[in-house]
Amino acid sequence: MVEKAKGALVELRRCLPDLRLAATAFAILVMLFSAATLTPMSGAEAEEAQGFLSSYLAQDLAVRIFLNNLLVALLSEVPFLGPPILGYIIYDSGRFVGWQLAGLGVKPHMAPLLVLATTLLSGYGLLEFMGYALTVAKSIQVSRRLVGGLLRKEGACGGGVVRGGMVTLLVAALLLALGAWLEARSIEASISTISNSS
Repeated sequence: MVEKAKGALVELRRCLPDLRLAATAFAILVMLFSAATLTPMSGAEAEEAQGFLSSYLAQDLAVRIFLNNLLVALLSEVPFLGPPILGYIIYDSGRFVGWQLAGLGVKPHMAPLLVLATTLLSGYGLLEFMGYALTVAKSIQVSRRLVGGLLRKEGACGGGVVRGGMVTLLVAALLLALGAWLEARSIEASISTISNSS
């Protein structure tokens, strides 16, 4: 039984992208998200995004957050296109957060530090960015192999590139699901606190 579990873990590790690449992607994504707060959205642009989010997330908050994040992860795993798509989404999200923080009176030079700390310490931010980092790292790995003509030599993951992509997406989905649940609980607790204090 223990040997089977060890074998499954070894197979899982073979199917996931290089963890150094995923760690680098994680660091770049978090820095991009934090730095984007320095260029907040305009009022009209942000209010449009706020209206969409308010209506979209009105019901089944955890499920909606998860589905949104899963769509982002799916897009980020596309070879060649995934990294720029994810970069744009992360940057635009950071700009939206920058607008929200400016509305709360946070000084512009403090916004990136606040976002960085929140992302790394909130639990859900850490999980979500880990999920994105895995899928974008897999996209980069597959893109490199396509350019090098090595698609058939996808490493030791039985089933090749498709299986490796599916395993990566499954692990990312688990991280995103847990992150979405934590984020929904955090938002609901904040709303409850604000309602009780009024």
